[in-house]
Amino acid sequence: MLLGPPLDAANQMALDEAALASAPEGAGFLRFFNWAGRSVTFGLAQPFALAAGLAAAKGMAGVPIVRRPTGGGVVFPWDRLTGALGVYERMHLRVRSALKARGLETGVAGLALPVLREAGRLAAKYRSDDWNRRR
Repeated sequence: MLLGPPLDAANQMALDEAALASAPEGAGFLRFFNWAGRSVTFGLAQPFALAAGLAAAKGMAGVPIVRRPTGGGVVFPWDRLTGALGVYERMHLRVRSALKARGLETGVAGLALPVLREAGRLAAKYRSDDWNRRR
């Protein structure tokens, strides 16, 4: 279990990605955190325009809007304790192994990065318009 200081949304998303990528094989992580400032986060497959429109409707124009590395809808998380359970990649590897046993080849996209060293670098991705406005 990880517990850290309040961070902005980009750093929170980066820490999730780095923690999951650094978890030992067969393990994941559980962390709880608070947010440093207001933000809006939205799922990997959601359109940026949806998140921006909902933010504007809530009077939050100009607040950072950050795409999560996971699925889900639009979330306004700044004022509450938040938890992240990171197991997706490990689950994906189990599914991949089962498919391979049946003759189907798949691939896994991800980074094997030390958590604390790389979270700062990853945060730049979550701040970028290229990441947040894609699709």
